Amino acid sequence: MKVLLLEAGGDDQAPSIRDPGVWYTNLGTDRDRGDQSTPQRHLNGRSLKLSMGKALGGGSGRPGMELGARAGDLQAH
Repeated sequence: MKVLLLEAGGDDQAPSIRDPGVWYTNLGTDRDRGDQSTPQRHLNGRSLKLSMGKALGGGSGRPGMELGARAGDLQAH
């Protein structure tokens, strides 16, 4: 089997991607997909910005140091 993986954007070697302390500097740049939610009824019709990485790895390429549980941790409880 052969699989072709296509990703939008460039590589993930930029300092602003590699350094978790400045991840937010990618927001609104060519490294951000710039997606928005549909208008939200409970927010008086406003849309929310949905920042996703536009580089190798997509959103997971943005090391914002978010805390997430690993699947093994969830199964242990």
